Amino acid sequence: MLSGVHVPLITSFDGGQIDFYSHDRLIDHLLGERPNGLVMFGTTGERFLISDQEAVALAKRTISAVSGALPLTLAVGAISTQEVVNQVRLFEDLEPAAYLVGSPLYVRPSQENLIRHHATVATATERPVLLYNIPFRSGINLTNESILELATIDNILGIKDVCGDLEQTFALLRLKPDNFAVMAGQDPHYFASLAHGADGGVLASAHFRTRDFCDMTDLLRGGALLEGRRIWVEELQHLVDVLFEEPSPLSIKWMMWRLGVISSPECRLPLTQVPDNRTVRLEEVARILTENMTRRPVS
Repeated sequence: MLSGVHVPLITSFDGGQIDFYSHDRLIDHLLGERPNGLVMFGTTGERFLISDQEAVALAKRTISAVSGALPLTLAVGAISTQEVVNQVRLFEDLEPAAYLVGSPLYVRPSQENLIRHHATVATATERPVLLYNIPFRSGINLTNESILELATIDNILGIKDVCGDLEQTFALLRLKPDNFAVMAGQDPHYFASLAHGADGGVLASAHFRTRDFCDMTDLLRGGALLEGRRIWVEELQHLVDVLFEEPSPLSIKWMMWRLGVISSPECRLPLTQVPDNRTVRLEEVARILTENMTRRPVS
């Protein structure tokens, strides 16, 4: 389950409210693209800007739509460890495939307390847990030593790695146990992480050209480095670069709106949408994506 390309879903808004119909269209679109899994309520999904009630409603709707076709991982996170445990309990009856558990925001606990935080959350469920190390948002880096200690807990089965330090990533890939998955989460580093043995990625960019991301992943994991590199350089690297010129998920939403999948590129404050004077490169990429979608043979 924790391998291949997993898409961290945007959350659709229109007029300040959850746009459930656009969300349904997004799920239908991605089911057609056949990623290896979906993730909800991470950074791309604006989890801290939606209520628990909205999150439960979205998760129920998504699980019903996916209907077992893809594993769905739900992200949980807060400053308080108890609040993260409460979020897990909120979702347990929905039977998600796994939980993505971030480090506490703002308070910057010690490594010992980071270990206690993640261990406490893991004991609140029997489902698989995927750690989420993203220090440029949480304010604290989960070291490889801490990750390896947490990997000894039975249901902590992997990590979404957004540490921002390729040396740390490469060291983790060398040291990790065989049954512990490293999923790259920093899209510009995806090729490098795969080339060094990552199991896959949780990639916002894979909302688009999902099959190309999957093909590249399969090639690199199968040892076909040069052919995988060709797909990265010729098909995907420019897309990734353009999508991350604005804070995530602004460009992802704009592009999905431009392609007609969702009704609005709207985010919730303090995010809004891509400024009009910054959309030129996005328009270029949207045109290329539209052409490719038109030419794609029916499978």
